[in-house]
Amino acid sequence: MCKKGKQNNLTHQLFVESFRDYVSQAFDCLVDFSENMIDSFIDDPIVQAIPIVKLGVTAYNGVKSFYNYFQQKKLISFLGKLNSCTDEKNFIKMKEKMLNKPNYLLKESELTLALLDKTIETEKSILLAECFASLIKEEFSEKIYTEVTLIIDQIFLSDLDTIKIVKDGTNDDVKAEEISSLNRLVASGAIRSCVLNGNGVSFSDYELTSIGEYLSDVVTKYQCKDCSCN
Repeated sequence: MCKKGKQNNLTHQLFVESFRDYVSQAFDCLVDFSENMIDSFIDDPIVQAIPIVKLGVTAYNGVKSFYNYFQQKKLISFLGKLNSCTDEKNFIKMKEKMLNKPNYLLKESELTLALLDKTIETEKSILLAECFASLIKEEFSEKIYTEVTLIIDQIFLSDLDTIKIVKDGTNDDVKAEEISSLNRLVASGAIRSCVLNGNGVSFSDYELTSIGEYLSDVVTKYQCKDCSCN
């Protein structure tokens, strides 16, 4: 393997290890915060000292660019939300599992970092944090976590409202602009179409799939601004 390839593998390994180290313990310096506070968090030396954040800066040679800023913004948004949705008991429990089983949540951590790097919406980092919090609290199995996060990667943020409409059963009169959203959600496996019969008339309807129910729970927490439902 060439030198560059070895360096890339080492950086990848360090990212994953640093990420796992962070989520296995609680940090008071990161809390849930509003969008207009992100700049102060990015420039805060305490936040910059967090290994995974520091590693992210180092990986890009500390170059101040929009890409570097945006990557930090997504990562810090994720970590801040994760911190606000889990408690110390869950962090400690996860750390104990990692010590006894080094590969515990390894693939899920790699997937999370890959999706954070890929997404172009900071809001999706919040959704991913909600999912990872559910994983830590054992509300999600590893399989469910993988499926839900991959769906989040595929759909649009505007589809979140469509999920709520389907869950509430208020999609009897589907608007033209909602058709593409419904089709995306069907393709992702979050909802399915079904045919209902009433008064001798058949009509199409939509319902959440089992994995869509889990996604709906994440969406509900995401849309709950005070995080009281977590």
